[in-house]
Amino acid sequence: MPVVFKEHRRSLIIALFSRFAEAGNYYLFTVFLLSYVATTLKLPASYGLVAVMIGSALNIAMIPVFGAISDKIGRKNTFFFGAAVITVSAWPIFAMIQTGNPFAIIAGVTIFLTLGHAAVYSVLPAFYCELFPTEVRYTGISVGYQTAAILLAGFTPVIASALVLWSGGTWPLVAIIVVTTLIAVAAVAAAKESKDLDLDTIGKTPATLNGEPKPRTRTR
Repeated sequence: MPVVFKEHRRSLIIALFSRFAEAGNYYLFTVFLLSYVATTLKLPASYGLVAVMIGSALNIAMIPVFGAISDKIGRKNTFFFGAAVITVSAWPIFAMIQTGNPFAIIAGVTIFLTLGHAAVYSVLPAFYCELFPTEVRYTGISVGYQTAAILLAGFTPVIASALVLWSGGTWPLVAIIVVTTLIAVAAVAAAKESKDLDLDTIGKTPATLNGEPKPRTRTR
């Protein structure tokens, strides 16, 4: 683990922040949504549950599709498409949910999961592997991925409930979605396109935090 922090800090930071587009936002539209629909909107709990089930099923189908697309057009372009969908649709999706119409709720959740989340999430497995050399790949991916989960995924539903109670609306949630997604976009933008990289050659010259190749040390 010390090697990851010492020689691959830049890749580790990119791995951590690239998850911000999907880690917390996914739990907003799955876990938090169930409580929001039933408790705040006073709608049947089945409305939210059915929406999440349908959206999740389609999400599973779309992830390999976007993964294949990323092999053609690049990891970054695919990620940016998903991030754009998440950012632009955040407000309209909550507006659709607030109508109380079950079909609108299903449509809103499905848009996020199948076009936004699926595009972003499909890229991450390959993208992470292409960030780290073989000898530190497992550690680098695990630290980046799980740290983002700790920071965002676990606390997001609780924080979202508190913000809705405080504000009386969903605008703070939209703000969170936009900000976290833009952070992820900045992280991915800082990485080089990696779809054509040979995994065996990655990290032979470790990068420093500012992105410049780390000078080789001479031995006497």
